[in-house]
Amino acid sequence: MSETSQESGEEIEYLSFDEFCSRFSNNTYLFFTSGELGDEYRKTPQYKKLLEVNSELVQKLFTALKDASIFYRDGKRLPDNEAFQPYYQDLYNVYIIMRNAGFSDDDILL
Repeated sequence: MSETSQESGEEIEYLSFDEFCSRFSNNTYLFFTSGELGDEYRKTPQYKKLLEVNSELVQKLFTALKDASIFYRDGKRLPDNEAFQPYYQDLYNVYIIMRNAGFSDDDILL
């Protein structure tokens, strides 16, 4: 079930936390990875707005997600949903900030 909020007189529809997590084929985490792909994601206006609004959250996620080490535990590759479990709430907060800034789900979930 989607959630809605009113920001500056405009109603914004959000994915619920559960919907966001279940749609985690989205690439929200790529805003915080190193390499060429992460660099491209960080050139977007939605990332620049996030950095302006909450640079601490950006730094926290970049530190945690910048390399592929989160995908491995005890030498085994984890499924994405398990690897991202500790970061879902922060990534959802990123989603909410970007939606509040006027970006669509398509702009954010890429």
